Amino acid sequence: MFCARIPATVQSASMAKTQRIAVGAVAYDPKVVTIWEMINDFFRARGIPSDYVLFSNYEAQVEALLSRSIDIAWNTNLAYVRVHRRSGGRCKVLAMRDTDVEFTSILIAGTNTGITSIWTSASTAIRVRAKLRCWKR
Repeated sequence: MFCARIPATVQSASMAKTQRIAVGAVAYDPKVVTIWEMINDFFRARGIPSDYVLFSNYEAQVEALLSRSIDIAWNTNLAYVRVHRRSGGRCKVLAMRDTDVEFTSILIAGTNTGITSIWTSASTAIRVRAKLRCWKR
């Protein structure tokens, strides 16, 4: 999911060639470089100068977006929620991959927690942590 701070720095395809859209991405796999080279080619073919900035984790990418070190972030769902909350809703989703449309999250609580639903108590804090895990089939 792409998320940009509003107002975004992009004016038009005819903007000065020295201005680039800086897009953040997490390097979870070596293929990310190949993917972003293809995305840069796509933008350049349309007269939009861009470059990607690779991060080792989503927390660093969120900080870079909020500090305006990058213009757009390719986030996970959880990273988007962090950006949305910390920006007061000023960051907006620009696009989502078709493979992510059906993505869901599952919350599991132990039987000894007293949590019977997500709405159990307004004072109950639920901490969410995401890790990228790959399973081979």
